[in-house]
Amino acid sequence: ASVTASKSDSNKGRTALPGYFEAMGLDVVEGQLPSAGDISGNRSVVLNKAAAARLFPRSSAIGKSIILGFGTNRREVVAVTNNLRQDGPLSAVDPDVTELSSGRITDPMIVVVRPKAGMRLRTAELRDIAQGLGQPVFIDDIVPATRLLSDTVATPRHRTLLFGLLGALGFILTLVGIFGVTAYAVSRRTQEIGVRMAFGASPQQVVGTVIADAVWPVMI
Repeated sequence: ASVTASKSDSNKGRTALPGYFEAMGLDVVEGQLPSAGDISGNRSVVLNKAAAARLFPRSSAIGKSIILGFGTNRREVVAVTNNLRQDGPLSAVDPDVTELSSGRITDPMIVVVRPKAGMRLRTAELRDIAQGLGQPVFIDDIVPATRLLSDTVATPRHRTLLFGLLGALGFILTLVGIFGVTAYAVSRRTQEIGVRMAFGASPQQVVGTVIADAVWPVMI
């Protein structure tokens, strides 16, 4: 299984260990992701396509240097990846800058585990692996990607279902109302219909007249 970690801080930006982008399934569209041995002193950063287009709209971002935060330490752009919607599939794509680290991240972080094909990892097994690292490890939660995605789109899905049910109910009430109004109008015209048929109007002509009069409320 591919195991890697990332840490996000609103003041320091995003930091990731080697293998994070591979575990997340992000394709590199430009440049190359360095290995753990090629990263030294946190001098490398990876941009997504949105960040590369904003920072370097007229040239390639590979090999360029950027300054993170208010410091003076420059970081070299080594790769550009596809965009990732951090807040769910319905969120907007934001420019993202990820700093690569070869050392250990001591702050709270998100660990991404991508099992190999056909391999299944249970929650208890993951907790045992984490506890076997040789130091106190506190695990907040273990969430499968399928459940994480389901929780992200749960509110929009429920909202769509609710709107769909309300729309169907309104449609049914509209049909019932039009049927009632049409039936009432026909009952008021019983004598007229009888006179028409007495003068030779066929049933088809009578039905056609009633339907033509009912078309207007249906269209409205």
